[in-house]
Amino acid sequence: MSHHWNDKTDVLTTNLCLLRKRYRLPQPQVAKAAHIDRSSYAYYELGKTHPRLNTLVSLLSFYGVSMDMILGVVPMAFPPAPSPSLPPDIPLAALRRRLAENMRYHRQRLNLGQQWMADYLSIDRTTYSHYEAGRSTPSYRSLVMLARLFGISTDCLLADMPVDENDVSPSPSYAVTETAKR
Repeated sequence: MSHHWNDKTDVLTTNLCLLRKRYRLPQPQVAKAAHIDRSSYAYYELGKTHPRLNTLVSLLSFYGVSMDMILGVVPMAFPPAPSPSLPPDIPLAALRRRLAENMRYHRQRLNLGQQWMADYLSIDRTTYSHYEAGRSTPSYRSLVMLARLFGISTDCLLADMPVDENDVSPSPSYAVTETAKR
């Protein structure tokens, strides 16, 4: 059963907990993979806070699952085991720039204005403008809404290069290239 963001349960929280328990991992080990302390990770599983985008990407790399899976857009598929090596600690600024470029590309591809996008996400235009400038990050709920509007996966929103709905979806690889770091 696929969860939706308007469910009473928080899909992200549920799936983080499910993955850790599925592989019988202690919270400190998962926290180390996410480059955070154990108490921060515990708050994610309790639903008190959500991970920052770069932390979530580290967790996705560690577990070998996609953003769409962890956010409940598609059913969860369990890889044989988490990665034995630590995923890279990807700078949040680099992910924000990549996301901003992809959001701008797809908005313009659909010939939509920033005000229309802000209305669609139920936010003000300044907030949306900050997303496209890479100064802030949309909520995970907004990422799902954007991906659906653009006809792509949430993973494609974080891809190194913009991906059209006609292109093959990239595998969830979030490595930051040298051009993305600039």
